[in-house]
Amino acid sequence: MHVWGVEVVVIKTGRERQSGQSDAKSKGTRAMVAKGVIVLVAFPVLAHAMYTLTSLVLGMVLPSLLPLAGSWSDLAAKAVVVATFLVALRVSFGVCRRMWPITV
Repeated sequence: MHVWGVEVVVIKTGRERQSGQSDAKSKGTRAMVAKGVIVLVAFPVLAHAMYTLTSLVLGMVLPSLLPLAGSWSDLAAKAVVVATFLVALRVSFGVCRRMWPITV
């Protein structure tokens, strides 16, 4: 770089290098905190909400679709509960995967 006809060379000092490293460390720390919040808070809350909403809707619809006589209806009700749980986990996983921070 030229300043008033004199060539000036700019070099980084040790302090500037350290701040660059601390910025990267800070980004890594923030990414880890975000990942922890997603795993410990967002995933269980979303899975529970999806399961509850789906169970409420199916709870109103299933009695009219499946008569409660016979052993197969109990088996079908249990299968619907398991399927609802698996769907809730998959939807929650998909949402949390979109929220997952990308570290560079």
